[in-house]
Amino acid sequence: MKILYDWLHDYVGEGMPELSQLDALFTFHAFEIDGIEQVGNHTVIDVKVLPDRSSDCLSHRGIARELATLVGKPLMNDPFTQIPVLEPKTEKIKVTIENPEHCRRFTGALITGVTVRESPVWLKERLEALGQRSINNVVDATNYVMLALGQPLHAYDAHTFAPTDGVWHFGVRLSREGEEVTTLSGEVIALPPSVQLIVNEATDVPIGIAGIKGGQSAEITDTTVTIILESANFNPQLTRRSSQSIKLQTDASKRFENNVPPDLAPYGLVECVSLLGKIAGGVCQGYVDVYPHKMLHRPVQVTLTHLNALLGITVTSEVVEDILSRLGFSYTQIATGWEVTAPFERTDIVIPEDVIAEVGRV
Repeated sequence: MKILYDWLHDYVGEGMPELSQLDALFTFHAFEIDGIEQVGNHTVIDVKVLPDRSSDCLSHRGIARELATLVGKPLMNDPFTQIPVLEPKTEKIKVTIENPEHCRRFTGALITGVTVRESPVWLKERLEALGQRSINNVVDATNYVMLALGQPLHAYDAHTFAPTDGVWHFGVRLSREGEEVTTLSGEVIALPPSVQLIVNEATDVPIGIAGIKGGQSAEITDTTVTIILESANFNPQLTRRSSQSIKLQTDASKRFENNVPPDLAPYGLVECVSLLGKIAGGVCQGYVDVYPHKMLHRPVQVTLTHLNALLGITVTSEVVEDILSRLGFSYTQIATGWEVTAPFERTDIVIPEDVIAEVGRV
């Protein structure tokens, strides 16, 4: 995961360590640093994020959260501090999910009066420093938010994806034998069965490969004025199989393959709507949120005896609680230790040993 030093600073603020200190902190407590280079005005740090942390750390906010934990200071700017409210609701977008296990959540926003143009210089420079080609302000905004928060998004031209009686009908289903999709890059992909698709439910025509790449039929162009912004969550195993079967891996699919949490979707959506308002204009007419089976965040019980035995050192209760707080974990004391709940983005925290490992490395 390539990150920008100055972008990290936006989140961390005054507690931001110097580059040499940052390298040492990550190497000994979190991730290996594969390289540091200067690209234009930006210092690019190549962080080796392992699969167990890919659900929350394939993003600038995720890496910044780690850094704040290690320096023992809260993030100056954390977009996750307030739960996003997707209001007002719109009746102009309908979503039908064939299998809720395959598409765990689908949020969207209808935005009118958009002006598609070249992105501002600061946005282009950040994307290009990270190897992302600037396309236009709308597409760049979706890529920027993905790199910022880890949530992939996609924007559809609402006029080329024609509504039925003023309502846009999205369907999420598996592909059938003989279907094909022309991607945004112009490549025609013949789909094997069981690749998850986004379709125009009214016509049953595919408009994108779910969690992997959008289709050309609803592409954002210079004439686009109304867009539908999608921020969804797709099954990691199905996304991986689909990506392998069509031999197409993208930045979006890599994140979905690593189990980004469904609760991240509205954060990404609200962040992107806000950014688009600043760089593309337009007005959000309303949101849709289809979340069939809410993911539960189960607490994990950890005892001090087990923790010290597993780590092979003696850690006091005070030190454990300090580290849990720095990690952003909530906890309540029980007779033998703690009942710990990890933040929603930490889908890797499942058993007591996961919490113990976190305390040990910090």
